[in-house]
Amino acid sequence: MIILCEKCQKKYRLDDKKISAKGTRVRCSQCKHIIKVPPISEKSQESQPQKTPPKTKKTSIKPTDAKPKEETSDEKTVLGPVKTEVKNLPKFAEWDDDIIVVIMPGETLDASNCQEFKDAIHNILETPNKVIFNMENIQFVDSSGCGTLNACIRRIKKKGGEIKICNVMDQVGAIFRLIKLDRIFHICDTLEDGIHAFSL
Repeated sequence: MIILCEKCQKKYRLDDKKISAKGTRVRCSQCKHIIKVPPISEKSQESQPQKTPPKTKKTSIKPTDAKPKEETSDEKTVLGPVKTEVKNLPKFAEWDDDIIVVIMPGETLDASNCQEFKDAIHNILETPNKVIFNMENIQFVDSSGCGTLNACIRRIKKKGGEIKICNVMDQVGAIFRLIKLDRIFHICDTLEDGIHAFSL
């Protein structure tokens, strides 16, 4: 507690534990005046220093002008493949309503003709169209051919389009299953199944 000399107004800090039940006396070192300190139970609240509560930092929440981004109607709607004009459509490709059906030429898709095939359908792969690769004529596909098919599917997907494969011969399907491409390719039994799959 803090006591005050009535004569010279000097302040002293006194340990409460040193004050007996009968009170105590303290001599002022400055004016030699005897200060009578009453027992703690008899002390008035005025004699005790008022403790001010510690100041707490007020954290003000500043209003922000930033509003949560609202989804536009375009963002809410996920658009699938849409019919888009294709310039210089190859002779082995034709429109079936809004789907491009590519009847893959030749009997093989291998290192000897992969690049030629990719060049021929380049314009198709640059559009967000629905495409079906009809493989009814293809009897053999090597690793280059598998890589070409995979690259075509990935490329058109980047443009927003989609490719399905149909009429795969057993020996070609076995190759797809061997290297697990049947998990990547959407393979349909017939052309009609492929067209129907786009409507699902």
